[in-house]
Amino acid sequence: MSGYLDNTAFLLGIPQGFFITGVIWINQFPDFEADRKAGKNNLVVRLKPAVSRYFYFAIMLMAYGSIVLMIFLGKISSLSLISFLSFPLAYKAMRILWHEYLSVDGIVPAQAATIQALIANGLLLSLAIGFGRYF
Repeated sequence: MSGYLDNTAFLLGIPQGFFITGVIWINQFPDFEADRKAGKNNLVVRLKPAVSRYFYFAIMLMAYGSIVLMIFLGKISSLSLISFLSFPLAYKAMRILWHEYLSVDGIVPAQAATIQALIANGLLLSLAIGFGRYF
């Protein structure tokens, strides 16, 4: 039983890792001009914001895709699909970023929604794993 929980805890880190990468990624957008002028060549500066928003989408979708893959491979319970209840937050963030990627103030709600998706997904996955032990 302990091995199962340890393995599951490790696996739950995969989508959470994608989400935190999304948080870090989206937080680079408001600093684009200042970073570019200062010579800070982070990935958003190197790729430019218009291209970088595609990578943000990919990161967020990989978070959810990793959950589906783990369910398909039988590594976590199908009850983990409940974590997709957090998808509207991720979608909101993606939609805002798509339109506001050059606006320092306009991107703030997308940053907040990304963090909310991270938290909500983590809580829902944890609940699914906890309930999965009983069902």
